[in-house]
Amino acid sequence: MSKRIFVIIFAFLLANNIFAQDDPTLFTVGDTEIGLEEFRYIYQKNNGKNADFSEASLKEYLNLYMTFKMKVQRARDVQLDTVPALMKELESYRKQLSNNYLTDREIMSSLMEEAYERMQNDVNISHIYVRVAENASPKDTLNAYTKIQALYKQLTDGKDFRALASEASEDESTKDNGGQIGYITALQLPGFYDLESVAYNTEEGNYSKPVRSRIGYHIIFVNDIRPARGQIELAHILFRVIEDKDEAMAKQRAEDTYGSLQSGKPFEDMAKVLSQDEKTAQKGGYIGYISIGQYESAFEEAAYSIEQDGGFSRPFRTSVGWHIVKRVSYPGIETFENVKGRLKNKIRKDTRFEIVQSALVENIKEEAGFSMNQAMYDEFMNGLDESFATYQWNAPTAHSVKTLFSLGGNDYTVNDFNVYLKRMAGNRVRIGRDKEPKVAGIMMLNEFIQQEALKYEENQLENKYPEFKALMREYREGILLFEITKQEVWDKSSKDTIGLQQFYEQNKENYKWDERAKVTIYTINTTDEKLVRKFEKIASKKPVETVVKKMNKDKDVITFEVGTYEKGKNKLVDATDWEEGSLSEPQQDGEKLKYVKIDTVLPATVKPLADARGYIIADYQDYLEQKWVEDLKASYPLKFNETVFKTLIK
Repeated sequence: MSKRIFVIIFAFLLANNIFAQDDPTLFTVGDTEIGLEEFRYIYQKNNGKNADFSEASLKEYLNLYMTFKMKVQRARDVQLDTVPALMKELESYRKQLSNNYLTDREIMSSLMEEAYERMQNDVNISHIYVRVAENASPKDTLNAYTKIQALYKQLTDGKDFRALASEASEDESTKDNGGQIGYITALQLPGFYDLESVAYNTEEGNYSKPVRSRIGYHIIFVNDIRPARGQIELAHILFRVIEDKDEAMAKQRAEDTYGSLQSGKPFEDMAKVLSQDEKTAQKGGYIGYISIGQYESAFEEAAYSIEQDGGFSRPFRTSVGWHIVKRVSYPGIETFENVKGRLKNKIRKDTRFEIVQSALVENIKEEAGFSMNQAMYDEFMNGLDESFATYQWNAPTAHSVKTLFSLGGNDYTVNDFNVYLKRMAGNRVRIGRDKEPKVAGIMMLNEFIQQEALKYEENQLENKYPEFKALMREYREGILLFEITKQEVWDKSSKDTIGLQQFYEQNKENYKWDERAKVTIYTINTTDEKLVRKFEKIASKKPVETVVKKMNKDKDVITFEVGTYEKGKNKLVDATDWEEGSLSEPQQDGEKLKYVKIDTVLPATVKPLADARGYIIADYQDYLEQKWVEDLKASYPLKFNETVFKTLIK
């Protein structure tokens, strides 16, 4: 972990909290007052279970926090908070954090909670449907709207829903059963959030008002609400029925297989041999996890009626043939913590995210006092022609300084919108190719307004969310802490060679080698006892060059390495008598033997600066830190309220 990240995290740990408005001052650094509640939250959050609020524990943490605040004050006094690079980094972080707040706090969190709450129940619905084509003209859309309203009036006048659905619904797949779709659950119908919302917000036995979806208009009737079935993990054996003549044979094979399973035959083995589902047979019939609505109701009912893991159903019929289904596991509805990651991914891909974001933008506009200059709006949109869908489009210059709309006390001119349109030329051309010029212009203006509304909201986050304000303050202080520590400690320790040398001279007795030995470690690559004895005789008396020359005449019998080791640093060396010239007993290393020859024993001695540089720099940093803190205490006399502090002690 880099020093910058470490220091910024440290700052977060010290002060990532929300503080009360009426917060008595605990201590003051310069002109900065630190409140009791700020410190209480910091202490409790970062000490966790160890936050016993004892006097000793509180004072220890208080000293740490006071030092932190003094360092930040010094950074401000030397104007590090005006350095452009640091402010750019802070702004980048703010942008990232604000995006998370706008989506996660104001949109995503509520959508996830709503979806999970809905997942607790399955809703059986029917509908009456009037189609609206994707590129329907305003006239066709109006006709569809008029028709659904007329159908709704028939219901309010007492017409039976099932009868009306069979007569008038344009969903051919459900007309024969009174418009019944079946059970649905949250996020099961991607792109139909409005439909899902109506289903979950309509009481059992009642019908809704007409609702628009991306494919048309619907009236929803809620037939039943039951506790959600959740996910179930399954395997199956299938006997297909392709023609009527296959029916009897498939049913008989299913009954025979069921009997074999009852007698103890393994399900997986039977599936591999008998199942006619090519996709699952070789996996022992394994289907995986399913939810409601993925398979025919007969299949679902059979699967969910199995009472225990490993159990299997009696043979049953679906449109494709006869099945026997096995329950592998039944996790049901998972906890929110386990499922929220998947919920977030699904929601981001669903239209509900866009719908709720649009609603958020409308709320922002209302709070920010949004107003449109209708005259300029009409003039601009009515002046657009076919060139709007090309890269050659020229923005109108007339009235360019006139206000087009106002938001949050700011006026946005026609020219501001023109600049946006030039910058987003790719989007403009893409939209303009499929839409009439005026429609495309309105869509682009809405995108521009949404962008500016979200920017406005980002700037209000400190006021709306105290924790966001705290996060930004602490990230700012973390950056300042890093930079001032870098200047006062880290840079000095690495660049101040004279100061480092002086520190070493004053403290060199702290950097000593223990007793060391210069050794030669031999590896014998033979099991020939005669050669081993020969090696021992030569190696105990002769230097390594002679040993190698005599032993490796015909082939490489030995290899060696030389080194210097402190006591306790190498097991082979430690196992040898530390006397010059001594040769260790052989030590087995797989099929090889190792020997250690003590060449020279070196007494304990002070390390040169070069050999201990890393340790010395680390200690020098601690020394500089200590001196710096002493200077800070002299520069910023602390004002501490003992009476306020004592209210913390338990």
